[in-house]
Amino acid sequence: MTSFHRRLCFRSGLNADRRNLLQTHDINSPNDMVMDTDDYIGVANEPEKVAIINPDNLEQSEVDQLQDLPMANDDEAMRELCLPPLIDEPKILGDYEYTWTVENWRSLNKKEHGPIFQAGGFPWCA
Repeated sequence: MTSFHRRLCFRSGLNADRRNLLQTHDINSPNDMVMDTDDYIGVANEPEKVAIINPDNLEQSEVDQLQDLPMANDDEAMRELCLPPLIDEPKILGDYEYTWTVENWRSLNKKEHGPIFQAGGFPWCA
């Protein structure tokens, strides 16, 4: 058993201290990743920048763009805007709409589903 103990590597405390002195955290890294700490550490008192949009101060071109947008309850106009025709348009078998009223919006959980409805002979949930 004594011969086994002689073969084990033994490092004295002196060698460990010398090794710790040689290792520093300010060495150049082989990769080029550099982090700007100012970008990641925010100032607690710094207010967030908020865009203030005043419809009275809009330029005429911006006003025209806003007026050209359809209302959300105009189903046909929204369909044309959000669902443009595809190059290889498949045959549309049916077009279904389902609306419901959401009550107590603020009291709902983050993930809520609407009621199940039938469209094309299949149950759907939104």
